[in-house]
Amino acid sequence: MAEKSGVSLTTISHLEQGMNRNITLGNFISLLRVVGLERRLLELLPELPMPPMALKQINKFIPKRVRRNNDDTES
Repeated sequence: MAEKSGVSLTTISHLEQGMNRNITLGNFISLLRVVGLERRLLELLPELPMPPMALKQINKFIPKRVRRNNDDTES
């Protein structure tokens, strides 16, 4: 498993024993791939209400706040 995933034996051993509480996401995904469970990650992610690119397009139409300089004010 360590050889296929590229994750150290120590990290895997600590994870199996519940000692490793700070495994990197990359290592976690690598281990899931080895055991064929990487698709289960989709179950952890919430359903997005709208695609990110659509949100970006909508944000283009929201007016931006315009700040005035002190030079613009009349005394």
